[in-house]
Amino acid sequence: MSRSHEVSRRARIRRAVTRRRILIALGVVVGAAVLWTAYEVPRAALSLDRAADQSEILRQALVDGDNELAAEAYDALADSTSRARSSSDGPIWWLAAKLPVLGSTVDAISTISSSLDAAVAEALPPILEVSDQVEADVFTPTDGRVDIAAMAAIAPAFQQADEALTEAVAPVAEIDPADLFGRLRRPVAGLQTRLVEAQTAVSTAAEGSRLLPRMLGAEGPRDYLLMVQTNAEIRSAGGVAGSWAVIHAENGVVEMREQGGSADIAPVDAPVVELAEDELSLFNRTLATDFRNTTITPDFPRTAQIARALLLERQGIAVDGVISVDPVVLSFLLAGTGPVEVGNPAVVPPEFGGVLTADNAVVALLNRAYAVIPEGPEQDDFFEGAAKRIFDAVSAGQGDASVVLRALAQGALENRLMVWSADEQIQEALAATGIAGGLAGDTGDVPHVGVYLNDGTATKMQFYLQYSTRVEASSCEDDRQTLSLRTVVESTAPADAASLPVTVTGPGFRVPRGSMDVGVDLYAPFGGQVTDVRVDGEPQTIYAEELNGRPVTYVTLRLAPGDRYVITADIRTGEGQTADGVLTSTPGITSAPNDLRIRSAC
Repeated sequence: MSRSHEVSRRARIRRAVTRRRILIALGVVVGAAVLWTAYEVPRAALSLDRAADQSEILRQALVDGDNELAAEAYDALADSTSRARSSSDGPIWWLAAKLPVLGSTVDAISTISSSLDAAVAEALPPILEVSDQVEADVFTPTDGRVDIAAMAAIAPAFQQADEALTEAVAPVAEIDPADLFGRLRRPVAGLQTRLVEAQTAVSTAAEGSRLLPRMLGAEGPRDYLLMVQTNAEIRSAGGVAGSWAVIHAENGVVEMREQGGSADIAPVDAPVVELAEDELSLFNRTLATDFRNTTITPDFPRTAQIARALLLERQGIAVDGVISVDPVVLSFLLAGTGPVEVGNPAVVPPEFGGVLTADNAVVALLNRAYAVIPEGPEQDDFFEGAAKRIFDAVSAGQGDASVVLRALAQGALENRLMVWSADEQIQEALAATGIAGGLAGDTGDVPHVGVYLNDGTATKMQFYLQYSTRVEASSCEDDRQTLSLRTVVESTAPADAASLPVTVTGPGFRVPRGSMDVGVDLYAPFGGQVTDVRVDGEPQTIYAEELNGRPVTYVTLRLAPGDRYVITADIRTGEGQTADGVLTSTPGITSAPNDLRIRSAC
C-alpha cells in the first residue's frame, strides 16, 4: 500500500471516529434533554396545577372583597407561576422544545408558564392596589345611584391590567391542549380559560370605568331606549322588539321613565332612515318602518339607529343611545336581586309563590305570559310591570351586587346585552367591546361566520325551538380556509301544540297552528363564499345576497312538533383569512356561549 493511500485511509478513519464522537455527543445531549424534560415537565405541570387552584382562590377573594385572603392568594400564585417559569426555561429546555413528539408539549409549557408569570407580575398588582376601593357596588347602582367618581378613580389601574393581560393571552390562546401529553391537558386548558376570562373581565372593567361615568351623565343628562327582545318570536339579533322603556341617567342617578309596548311605536308609512340596497334586498323596508322588525338584522348598531328614529317619530322622545336585553338576561339578574313580584300570579304557577325568579323567568316571560294573558293592553301592562320591578330591584342595589355584575357580563358574552351610543366617541370605544353587537365586516385575517334565525310568522312558537351550530376548518390552501358548518334545528313543541292558545301559535293563516316557519341565514366571512348548502343531505339554492361585504344565503324550514333538520354548508374564507375564526349565532331561550372560536386549519 502506497504512503498516500495509507494517509487517506487514516484520514477516513479519523473522520469516521469524529463523526461517531459527534453523534455520541449529540446523543448524550439529546438524552440529557429527554431526561431533563422527564424531570422538569412534571415539576412545571405541578406548579401550573397549583397556579390554577390559587387563581380561583384569588378570584373568589376579590369578588368577596376579602383583601387579606386576596393578598395571600396572590403571593402563593406568584410563587407557583415563578416556579413554573424557572422549571421551563434555559438552554436544555430550549433544546427539548426542538425534539420530535416531546417538543410541542415542552414549548407549550414554556409559553404558558412565561405568559402566566408575566400576567401575574404585571396585571394583578395594579388591581390589588385598588382592591380596597373596588367592590361590585362600584359598577352597580345603590339606591338608584352609581358612584361614578369612584369608578373614574380606579380606571387607570384596570387599564394597566388590561394591557398586560391582553399581551399575555395572545400566545397562550394559540396552544391546543389536545397536542399535549394527557397529564398536562387539564391544567393548561384550565389556565387558558382563566386567562381569557380574566382578560375579558378586566377589559370590560377597564372600558366600563372609563366610559360609564360619561354615559351615566357625569357631563350632563343622558337618556337611553331600553329594548326588551322576545326570543319566543325569534329574530337575527335575538327576538322581536317587544316592550320598551326610557332610562334617564344624570350624575350617576338612574331611573326608568316612559314605558310602552311595540303597539305604542306603531309602524310608519316610509322608512325612518335611508336603507341600503342590500338591506332592502335581505330584509325589505319593514326593517325601518316597524319597530318589531328592527332586530331582523344581526347588526345591532343598525337596529339601534332605526329604533331610536322610530321612538322619536312616534313618541317624540329623543335618546342618546339604545340598550337591548332579553328575558334570559333578566333571569340572570334575578339570580342576583332575588325574587320580584309580577302583579299577575296567573303567569307564575302557585308553586313559585306567585313571584318572578331566576328559575321561572324565562318560562313566565316567553311562554306563560302569552298563554294566559290576552293580547293587548293587559299583556303590555304585565311586561312593562315585570321590566320595571326588575329594574327597580337592580337600581336599588337589592341582593348580591357581585352576582348582578356577573349577570350583566354573562349577558354580554352571550350577545344578549348590547349597547349603542349616538355619541361617536363613545360608540367607537363600544365597538371594540363585547357589548356592541355589530356585524363584523372586513376583520383582516380573522374569518367570521354567522348563523341567524328569523320567525316567518307572527307566533311565539320559538319558545319550543332548539338549535346548535358547529363549524370546523377542514383545510387551508392559497391563504384561504375551507370551513364545514353543521346546524341542527329542532321543534320541541308538544304533539298537541295546535291546541295551545292562539296567542302562542298564531291564527294559522300561513302555517298550521303548532308549527313554525323559521328562516336560517348563513353569513360567510368577508370576501368569502358559501359553496354548498344542504338540508338533510338535499342540495339547496345558494343566494347571492350580501351585507357588510359578507355573502349571505338562507334556507326556510317548516317545523311541525318534533321535526328536526340538519343543515350543512361548505364555506370558503376570504383571501388571507388564515387566523382562527369566530362563529356568531342568534341567542335563543337557552343560555349558551356565543362568538365561538373556530380553530384555524392554516
